[in-house]
Amino acid sequence: MIVTGLKQGRIAPRGAAVLLLFAVACGCEKEPVASPQKMPAAVTARTKDAEYKKSLQDVQKPRRKLAARRGRVAAQMEALVARARAALPAGATDEQVLHEL
Repeated sequence: MIVTGLKQGRIAPRGAAVLLLFAVACGCEKEPVASPQKMPAAVTARTKDAEYKKSLQDVQKPRRKLAARRGRVAAQMEALVARARAALPAGATDEQVLHEL
């Protein structure tokens, strides 16, 4: 009987519907919303906080120096690759350019 039902396509859709109902009923729950009493009374913007701005600048200075240095090195590398490509015949592969460098 079950084999006949499977062959006719009657049981699989019903089974899928039962599994879907089970997943919907048991799976998803809403997260509780924080009550207003638990929220801080006054939330200030971080951009107005002098200490935060100073610490942010202290972190950004070394990163900017690194980025500037990285930019100079990238420009030099591009110039070297262009010079190597010019020295090789037209249609040279990347492996040949790498070998030339």
